[in-house]
Amino acid sequence: MEYTDEPLEGLKNKKIDKSVWLKLEQDFEKQQEYLQHFWNTTLHCQLFIKCHFTLRKLRRCVFKVLRSSSFKVWPDIRWKEVVSKFPDGFTHKFLYWTTIRVFKKFKTYSKTPLQELVDYGLDITRSKYPRRNCKLRTLTLNEYGHLEEIYYKDKLKISFF
Repeated sequence: MEYTDEPLEGLKNKKIDKSVWLKLEQDFEKQQEYLQHFWNTTLHCQLFIKCHFTLRKLRRCVFKVLRSSSFKVWPDIRWKEVVSKFPDGFTHKFLYWTTIRVFKKFKTYSKTPLQELVDYGLDITRSKYPRRNCKLRTLTLNEYGHLEEIYYKDKLKISFF
């Protein structure tokens, strides 16, 4: 917020200028690519998603959306279309990185028909992930301008059509 002169809500789904990333790179001594990746795959979602869910449930929802889609193989997936089925605050990169982790041991995932991948993903999330049922920690700014964790009572709802 201090680098962009925008309020927090003004940063939702906004493309941040490269000059801002370069200033952040200097101040935090981290590469701007890493900072952009962290913003798009983690922090943006923690700040702007206003519902409670586990990552396993999210993955299952993504697989169900992919099952009802017209995509044939993994590289065909248009994640910006997929993210439109989810509530406000999700990013396409967050959905991609959350989902691709299921296939890290599936070597030929990019050439396998998508329906087979979806079945594999649903099976893996049903059987292998019960012990890894992590939730996304949602954050908010308190009155002092510090981030603190917040719990939302609303559950994740998606639209398939």
